[in-house]
Amino acid sequence: MAEITVLVQNVASGASPSSSIFFSQMWVGFHDGGFDLFNEGETATPGLERLAEDATINPTVGFTTTLSTEFTSSGAGNTQGIVGPDFFLGDIGVGGFTVDETQDRYFSYASMILPSNDAFIGNGNPVAFEIFDDNGGFLGEDFFVTGNRVWDAGTEENDEISGNAAGLGPMTPDTGVDEGGTVELHPGFIGSVREGGGAPGNILQARSDADFTTDNDGAGNEIARISVLENTVGTSGDDPLNGSDTGDFLSGLGGDDTLNGFDGRDWLLGGRGNDLLRGGDGDDILAGQIGNDTLSGGNNDDILNGGGGSDLLIGGNGNDVLEGRTGFDNLLGGDGDDILSGGNGRDRLNGGAGNDTLIGGASIDRFIFNSNSPFPTVDIGVDTITDFNQGQDLILLDKTTFAALQSNAGAGFSVNGEFDVVASDAAAETSPALIVQSTATGNLFYNPNGAAGGFGNGAQFANVDTALTLTAGDFILRA
Repeated sequence: MAEITVLVQNVASGASPSSSIFFSQMWVGFHDGGFDLFNEGETATPGLERLAEDATINPTVGFTTTLSTEFTSSGAGNTQGIVGPDFFLGDIGVGGFTVDETQDRYFSYASMILPSNDAFIGNGNPVAFEIFDDNGGFLGEDFFVTGNRVWDAGTEENDEISGNAAGLGPMTPDTGVDEGGTVELHPGFIGSVREGGGAPGNILQARSDADFTTDNDGAGNEIARISVLENTVGTSGDDPLNGSDTGDFLSGLGGDDTLNGFDGRDWLLGGRGNDLLRGGDGDDILAGQIGNDTLSGGNNDDILNGGGGSDLLIGGNGNDVLEGRTGFDNLLGGDGDDILSGGNGRDRLNGGAGNDTLIGGASIDRFIFNSNSPFPTVDIGVDTITDFNQGQDLILLDKTTFAALQSNAGAGFSVNGEFDVVASDAAAETSPALIVQSTATGNLFYNPNGAAGGFGNGAQFANVDTALTLTAGDFILRA
């Protein structure tokens, strides 16, 4: 028997969860290759109909035949379950399973796409996702579901008004007109009837970023990411846990543990203790949990969550998300366009290269601009500070990077005129000051050539809210 974890994430595009596509809790099953969820061009089973129309997976009053009962009666496998609840934009869900390497060799999944009447995602080929090889060796899976792989169950007409669409709060389920069709790739909802009897439109316009059509394939049109990971669990002591070239789930439990994900998409949990977590290659998820932890994402696009304690989070390469949570945390974005969120506690945020988003959170935070070399735009980028709190937070400028500054290290600017606030970006170019804020845009500039036109070898390096007028007291210089 083997212990594995299924990791599901909503990776759809959109400005917010309220405008983007989402999907229901996901049914997953492990089997011998004999469970056929559906066939394109054939009628959906009653169980698939229940999932596609109402997101029903297990038997309920009035619905005794469901996907879970069909899986059990198939005899193809004994291991199934639900990963969820519903997945809104960015949501991550996990489920743990004990499987047999022979009987549970293949993986199937299904989930209702919302808002819709009978749209779903799932795999019609029962042997498409092989989790174990002939010898019981773990293979794992990590794949995206894109908009061109959304299925229409063919059980209801695509003409429900938005008030009846399942994702928009129907009074009762199963309210659409029976279609009596077959399972086909979904055409989107062009031609659906809008609420109030308006002209044919798009039912998904109620969620402005939620449309999909058969043309939506490839990068930028992903809906879900599904990973099947191999479990390795530590002890109450100090454990070294190493992953493999496939995706891994590593859990340190107690003690001061060292977790190395290596290649593949990994999910690392430090547990209690002061842990070291290294993601390695792949889009990894690292959670320090309790203790003063060090998290290093490595390559690719990683998610780092420090948890409790005073943690060090290093994004590395890629577009990473760093969340300090509680404690006095140090967040280093590294390369890429990163999102850094300090959370509670006195945090230090350094986006590094790329155009980063810096969110200090509660308490006293420092937003650090330092490349350990004289200012080059490529090593600094333009970072957006979303929640600068005057009188509490500070912007730290390192004099190695901002080499033209003559003010002494410490609070503010000891040399008069090195900081100024002007009305526009154009005025910033000819200001005699070296650090200049434009109140029109909130942009912050490094202007080493003073009143001469342009910024010389400087440039914009940050942006703050236009409602803020910064003062010298909002800065601290470091030698």
